[in-house]
Amino acid sequence: MTMLLHNTGAKPHFKDGAIRARSGKVFVMRSLISLTLAAAMLLLAQATMAKAITNGEIQDRLFEFSLAYELQKKCGSVEPRWFRAMGFRNATYARANELGISDAAMDAYIKDSAAQAQMQARVDRYVRSKGLTVGQESSYCSLASQEIAGGTASGRLIRIK
Repeated sequence: MTMLLHNTGAKPHFKDGAIRARSGKVFVMRSLISLTLAAAMLLLAQATMAKAITNGEIQDRLFEFSLAYELQKKCGSVEPRWFRAMGFRNATYARANELGISDAAMDAYIKDSAAQAQMQARVDRYVRSKGLTVGQESSYCSLASQEIAGGTASGRLIRIK
């Protein structure tokens, strides 16, 4: 048997075939290890969920939101419809929750710089597919008018000032 005593003056007792001191150090170390493992598992789960968001319905909703944001940012005559935008955001998060994606995973995905770059590239491709020039204000204003007139999800999130 191995005798593990700390300089705490605690009385030893038998546990798992070894003599251990009754001190808080063992408890503290076990707690720290448990917390570290739990945090690592949570981060891994969030990273996995962030990858799971890259396909499907949620990705399309995030695209619509991103397009509306881009249009109001790049065209001076367009402004967001805040209440509709918040409702759309909440509905997107609620649908994600139904699909097993947590709010934390959604937030992590939205804040992820690689995901933002991919979404920006998708928005730029969409602008080009409409025959417009990326970076030109008149193109964004024209597209905003088309989206609003077409009643698209993006168009419902913005309005002309």
